[in-house]
Amino acid sequence: QAPVHLFVHGTETITKMQSTDQDIFMQYQDKLNEISVKVKELGVLEKKMGEVAEILQQRKNNIIKETEHIQKTVTQWSGKVHLDVGGVKYTTALSTLTKYEGSMLTAMFSGRYHVEKDEKGRVFMDRNGAAFGYVLEYLRNGEEWIQPEDKHMCKILKQEFIYYGLPYGDDVIKEKDEKKPAQIEWDAAKKGGNIEISNDNRTARFPATTGSKAFQAVMSKNPISGKVKVRLDSYDPTSNTGDGWMALGIAPADTYLVDDPYNKMACGWSSNGCSWVRGSYQQNWIKRYSTGDEIEIDYDTTNKKLKIHHIRLNIRAELQVPADIVSPLHLILIFFSQSKNDQVTLVWSL
Repeated sequence: QAPVHLFVHGTETITKMQSTDQDIFMQYQDKLNEISVKVKELGVLEKKMGEVAEILQQRKNNIIKETEHIQKTVTQWSGKVHLDVGGVKYTTALSTLTKYEGSMLTAMFSGRYHVEKDEKGRVFMDRNGAAFGYVLEYLRNGEEWIQPEDKHMCKILKQEFIYYGLPYGDDVIKEKDEKKPAQIEWDAAKKGGNIEISNDNRTARFPATTGSKAFQAVMSKNPISGKVKVRLDSYDPTSNTGDGWMALGIAPADTYLVDDPYNKMACGWSSNGCSWVRGSYQQNWIKRYSTGDEIEIDYDTTNKKLKIHHIRLNIRAELQVPADIVSPLHLILIFFSQSKNDQVTLVWSL
């Protein structure tokens, strides 16, 4: 019996050992499977990390590229930008042109795009040159800007603001009612020989001639008191260089209208960039006048002071009429030799 019992017991023992080994094997197999899954997960994670690293590298490259663009822009413009807008020359700060994010001007001068310049380093834009002066004033001063009095110019500005990607709502550009027509008129009986006066006596024109008198002038019929606005309907800015330019001011009624009316004028403004009193320069202005510009003349008869305001450029001057010049004074417009079809219209008076 004993041998049989031992055999049976030994067999059971071996069977249990085999079962234990199988359990251990299965446990190891499960662990191996878990490790295999983790390895695969690590592989996926590594791939994703590689993709993230690639994205981060691309972003880094973009930042470097953007920085290079900014540095290039700063170097290219050196803080100033010289423009030729429809033939009118402007110089302004890069920060002014790029004030409004998302505007066409900001994109144009961001450095991302190639901007061609002429031989003088100016960027040409085929837009309304006179209107762009007001655009610059808005960029410089925001809601505090001084918009034009002229209703037609306000309509033009809405188009220009849309083009440049600037806000143009009624709270920005308000179309104003026109003031009453000018009560003051040019006097056809008081003018130089070559000057032409319109039928309504509001427009004075100097045709392109050569060999004319050095100065030719026209005066208003009535004395000036209060405000008058005039418009340069036709004006050749090249007249500023050389002998062709014009002047607007006030003078006694007996001022001689040819040869030398300039030195007999009390005071006024001239298109070559200065204000003056009796032929003597008082204040030099930048020569940026163009067709469509408007100038306000405001004469205080009590204090004998003349205020001049170039509306588009927002340039102002206040001049004292010499004490020995006797009132009443008339508005006077002087054309100088070699003017080229320059034309001035009285817009309104108060």
